[in-house]
Amino acid sequence: MILAADNECPIAAAHLGGTPLNFIGQKCCVPSLSKPLTVSCQDGQEYDIPLFESKPLIFKLRKNWAGEGRKIDRITSGHFIVIVPSEWERTGRAPVEADGCADPEFRAHYFHRDATASDRGVDGFHEWSETLAATGIELIGRRIFDDSDDGELFVANPPSLKPSPGIEWARVGEETENGWGQNFVAHEKALPEVLGDRDGRFFLRVYDSEVKLLDSAAFRCLRNLRQIHVNGAEYTEHTALVPTSTGYPPTEILLIGTDGSTLSAMLPPEAPQSETPSGAIKVPPSPDADRISCSLASDANGVNIVLDLPRLWWRLEDGRRDRSAWHDTPLVMTREDFRQHAYANASMSLRSRRFDSVRAGFDSQPEQSYRRTAEDDCIAIPLADFVDHAQIDRRLYRDVHFSVEWARETVPLIVISADPTPEIVSFTAEPRRIAAGEEVIIEWTTRNASDARVAMDPDAGLLQSDGTYTVRPTETTKYTLTVTASGTYDVSRTVTVTLDIPPGLGERLAARVRSHAGAWRRGKGFSSGELRDAHLTVKEAVDRSIPIDRRRRTSHRANVDTIRSVLDA
Repeated sequence: MILAADNECPIAAAHLGGTPLNFIGQKCCVPSLSKPLTVSCQDGQEYDIPLFESKPLIFKLRKNWAGEGRKIDRITSGHFIVIVPSEWERTGRAPVEADGCADPEFRAHYFHRDATASDRGVDGFHEWSETLAATGIELIGRRIFDDSDDGELFVANPPSLKPSPGIEWARVGEETENGWGQNFVAHEKALPEVLGDRDGRFFLRVYDSEVKLLDSAAFRCLRNLRQIHVNGAEYTEHTALVPTSTGYPPTEILLIGTDGSTLSAMLPPEAPQSETPSGAIKVPPSPDADRISCSLASDANGVNIVLDLPRLWWRLEDGRRDRSAWHDTPLVMTREDFRQHAYANASMSLRSRRFDSVRAGFDSQPEQSYRRTAEDDCIAIPLADFVDHAQIDRRLYRDVHFSVEWARETVPLIVISADPTPEIVSFTAEPRRIAAGEEVIIEWTTRNASDARVAMDPDAGLLQSDGTYTVRPTETTKYTLTVTASGTYDVSRTVTVTLDIPPGLGERLAARVRSHAGAWRRGKGFSSGELRDAHLTVKEAVDRSIPIDRRRRTSHRANVDTIRSVLDA
């Protein structure tokens, strides 16, 4: 904590609990918050500055607890640091974890109260029963949105201070080297009247009848500005720029004047953005160019306008020191790539200052929520949270997207490629033609079938994805190799092994039949009973060119012996 005095109140000395403090340039550090602080001015006046006296010390800061904070009497609306003894217990939700102070007996707690809050109370401490909330500064006028910490931006006309109970005095001015300040009675003189024709950045502080500071705020005023346009649409707190399938195109920013013309803004010398001849600001598709800080001329040193373009960027982070570049188009990987990154504790890091939470998942149904803390610009999504999902665990027949729901839009971060289709590269039999009793070696190779089912019919059943198998067919046989993936997709190839019959076998196999007189004569062929007794099927007999008499029902042992003797030979 620092005690500071402006040049209108030159300090002669300051004592904390009787110990002199060292003033440098009208400022000194206050190392303890529980001892009495006394300040002596060069005009002889002495002031007792109240520190902690069983009541929290409340300091109001800029947006997101940035910059310096001024001590006020109550929490109004905005961002506050409240300093209390270390043993005090916080009530309600703390947006940021409490910090230590230079005085180890105290801790600094972060508070935020929305300007639209209707309640008069606010989260506090068990040890402090009084309400901390109060009505503070409320400015009325036409304002437009930007991301600056320098206070609200009013355009066309300066704002008015809304009368509030307890506000008696006010002071407005500019905190610049050649700035000015003016006190006025709030209910007697209007703020626009005090400002006159001035544009710029102003401070405003309001006091009660005892001249206690009730609230402080900063605001900006630009009379010649009407709107800020981004890619042709008005820039608001709800603006979101979603990447296309090819990423972000260059972004155009226009500062529109009250007469409809484009106002020319001043960019810093090394800014990654550029100004076109028409006055538009061109922003390249790079995350380093998302923050635009420019100024428009005013009566003083110019009014700063800041835009944090709400563009979404992402990258894979796996703990390596050299991080990959930010992306605005999806990364492409296989299921196995995704698994390897997940097992290495990798995460997708999302960079987005405007939105502090997303929902992540596959395709158009992101379901799992992630958010960033107040101190971070990025949201981390661990890939391990999704490694057991069906899209990673099972074979894919189409590409799927790992996506986030951001600004009510679904944005794909990763394309998980479909698994390659299983193929049969070769399926051969050697030799393809054999004589009875010879062996055949069947050989096959596949591609992309490591997790597929490989089977051969007849004989072999389930097989490895690549291999050989030996068969000894007793007839001409067609072998079929089938590769099946996940039970839904299959591909097959066939090969036929032909069993050759020795020449003249049919002539040597002549069937004989007995006539009614008991004499033998040459028959048309062998009966089905004789084939059966010789252990041949009809089909096997046909393949071996053995003549068949399908009408004869008799069976003679001599014919059976003839078939067997010739086949055995």
